[in-house]
Amino acid sequence: CAGLWHGAHPMKSKVGARARRAAVPKTAPRKRAAARASSFMYEGGEEIVVGRRLEAKALSRQVTEESKVILRTAMDGFWIVDTRGRFLEANEAYCNLIGYSPAELLGMAISDIEAAESQEAITAHIATLMRTGSERFTTRHRRKDGVVLDVEVSANYLPRDGRFFVFVRDVTERQRLQARLVEANESLERRVAARTAELETTIVALRESEERFRSMSEATLEGLMIHVQGVILDVNLAFARLFGYE
Repeated sequence: CAGLWHGAHPMKSKVGARARRAAVPKTAPRKRAAARASSFMYEGGEEIVVGRRLEAKALSRQVTEESKVILRTAMDGFWIVDTRGRFLEANEAYCNLIGYSPAELLGMAISDIEAAESQEAITAHIATLMRTGSERFTTRHRRKDGVVLDVEVSANYLPRDGRFFVFVRDVTERQRLQARLVEANESLERRVAARTAELETTIVALRESEERFRSMSEATLEGLMIHVQGVILDVNLAFARLFGYE
């Protein structure tokens, strides 16, 4: 019995162990759990960000490819030039319009196909477009076979790339129709003016003839009457006195 008192009592040992375990702070396991959760959330968030970036890049590549297809198959001509006016790219529509192959155009500049502006005017035009950002105008381009075309140009400048994106439409037939319309209007105006002058001359002659007739009719002693289908239009003084009228 004495040995029991001097040694560790079983009941007291169990109670002490429980007390010691209860006395140990529980923050450490919680911190470890929070750290694991934080690590998981960070790794998961990073995967989401990376995934979204990859999706954005894939979408950007898809949009770029679709844009190239649209521009390549567009009905209007399209080309890209740098700030010195050198061709960087051209679609099939413009190549067919101008008569040069894409490879030929890549070794050329705007001055090689421009038929309305000099090199100095082209340089000034490019500088103006770099300030304004965009412009729409009409000019003339010379085909490879020498035929000159009237074209409508819509140009946009992208400062970030230092390039001009240009759409070109052939308006030669439209310009011809407009010129014919203007010529027809001018011809009509000339004919109307000439006819008006003739009518004015005729009216003056009729007035002069009327004055001469009136002078002669008033001087004669015989009665004179002018009528149309029995309707009296004019009489002289002698005629009026003959019938007692004034």
